[in-house]
Amino acid sequence: MSDADEAIARAEAVRRKSVEELGEAGIPAAGDTGEADPHTAIEDALKTFDADRIVMFTHEEEDQRYREDLDRDELAERFGRPVDHAVV
Repeated sequence: MSDADEAIARAEAVRRKSVEELGEAGIPAAGDTGEADPHTAIEDALKTFDADRIVMFTHEEEDQRYREDLDRDELAERFGRPVDHAVV
């Protein structure tokens, strides 16, 4: 497997676990593994689901991973929707 294949497999596992845990908590959820670039992933998602808002989850600053350095205000301006942010 290439590094990209491993990253995709990890993203898919995280997606499955997240949807499962939300379901167990009584929160109906669905997920999809999108593009590596968050802006492109959001843009693609909004083409199939006209969301009222964007919810962004990141790790604590010292534990942040690739592409978690997004700016809430820039996302809200770019996509015309309010952006909620939660640190996990």
